[in-house]
Amino acid sequence: MVRIIKSFSAVLMVCCVLFSLIGVNVNADTADLYTVKFVDEDGAELQSSEWEYGETPSYSGETPTKEADDWYSYEFKGWTPEITEVTGNATYTATYTATPIEYIARFVDENGETVAEITYTIETETKEITPPPVPEKEGFDGE
Repeated sequence: MVRIIKSFSAVLMVCCVLFSLIGVNVNADTADLYTVKFVDEDGAELQSSEWEYGETPSYSGETPTKEADDWYSYEFKGWTPEITEVTGNATYTATYTATPIEYIARFVDENGETVAEITYTIETETKEITPPPVPEKEGFDGE
């Protein structure tokens, strides 16, 4: 009887080792957990958490932001790649929509009245601003 128990124990141990080598979970109470990270465009980690295989992860932090620069303002667009069910460790990166900032060049006379106005952005064909002709004024030659 002792010999049978020892043989059974050895077979059971071999099976457990084989199952763990090929990825079979021998403990049904423990689910496979994977790390899912959400990072900003510059790689800064915004959130890291563990999710079970097959779950769809979600971001629970504040909406990511990106500061405007001289030419564009930015609005959070979403995550890349697209969020899908967990099949392994994953990293999602914030993406942003860039909107050109409008600038207005306003030309005024000595009374503060607008003579001309030019609106432009970084996407305007020319970045040169051509002032309007100098208005004629009695007793002044424009120089």
